[in-house]
Amino acid sequence: MPPPLEIYEDAAARRWLAARAMRRPLVALKFGSPVLTIATLAGYSLSRFHTPAQRAAGATLLLSKMLPGSLIVVPFFVMFTTLHMTDTAFIVPDAKWSRFVNVYTGDGQGGIRAMKDPEAFGNTFMSPMVSYKTGKKYFSGGAGLTSTAQDYSRFAQMLLNGGILDGARLLGPKTVELMTTSHTLDLNLGGTPVIGAGAEWGLGFKITSDVGASQLPGSVGMYGWAGIYGTTFWVDPKEKLVGVIMVQRYPGSTAAAPFQSLTYQAITAVK
Repeated sequence: MPPPLEIYEDAAARRWLAARAMRRPLVALKFGSPVLTIATLAGYSLSRFHTPAQRAAGATLLLSKMLPGSLIVVPFFVMFTTLHMTDTAFIVPDAKWSRFVNVYTGDGQGGIRAMKDPEAFGNTFMSPMVSYKTGKKYFSGGAGLTSTAQDYSRFAQMLLNGGILDGARLLGPKTVELMTTSHTLDLNLGGTPVIGAGAEWGLGFKITSDVGASQLPGSVGMYGWAGIYGTTFWVDPKEKLVGVIMVQRYPGSTAAAPFQSLTYQAITAVK
């Protein structure tokens, strides 16, 4: 089993992190749900699996309709507490507001500018700041979390470890295996715009099935997803590697592909 996040294993690193905890930037991930499942944090909207009663109660999201007789449910407060994701939530409290970073968009002249709040992009309406303040009442099944790169890395590392992090188990290894196995082989997705070439869908993840077709260095079986403001993460079980990048730009962030390419170019040891 891969080791837990190194920064939490090193006492000096923990002290360094604690001393700077209030400086870590919070970013909007633009996905989530009132009761968060692992698949939802990965970026897959499960809101359509709510019954009306569940929506009214803000209860649970079920994967049982996708997997008859099966259930994968993890309330968000359990997951965040178990993984010590102390900066991940649907609302940014006043005490942390100074750490909440801007979202940017193109300025029409080849540069960027801070996004307005609210701002419309065709039929898409964004509220990059106000919608994360205390008092919000709408919690989307596919949007709404804020987090830090450190928190998100803990989530990704838990998946890489087979459902466990720092001795605390959140998921069984066979559950992670099931979630990160393609469930769309019979659909012949063949490079649909949403996931691109060389990929299939798992339960909450885009899974690389053909590295050549993807036109990016990586590994068969790596999985991950992205947020609408440019957050991208992936997990590579073969290389025992996780990647997280938070861009804070909409639309059309182009940083994810170079980030992945440069990461894999830095690997020099052959396994």
